[in-house]
Amino acid sequence: MKMVCEHCYGAKDHDLGEDAHFVCSTEQIIGVADGVGGWAKKGIDAREYARQLMLNSVNAFVNNTTDPIGTLEQAFMANAYADIQGSSTPCILRHNDGVLHAANVGDSGFMVFRNNL
Repeated sequence: MKMVCEHCYGAKDHDLGEDAHFVCSTEQIIGVADGVGGWAKKGIDAREYARQLMLNSVNAFVNNTTDPIGTLEQAFMANAYADIQGSSTPCILRHNDGVLHAANVGDSGFMVFRNNL
């Protein structure tokens, strides 16, 4: 089994909304953070929270946290420590030796396709 990672944005790439992601194909890791746009009513930029959450996730992997749940915990704590306001529904996946590990919070999710079925 192998994980194939790709990403694509729509026509308005200059305005990526409140979402963020990262892909590390060499380490078989992908993360997506769906920023909660409702924070705009309180004057808070939801994109900052989602983007920083994904950056903190990458930093956790660089610092040898290979478990997606631990990675997400570290990323959340880094956001809290930096006093970044907002929220996100993130999903982080890591493929390792034929096993897919996942951390998923909220209504984000993923699908596994096998043998083109």
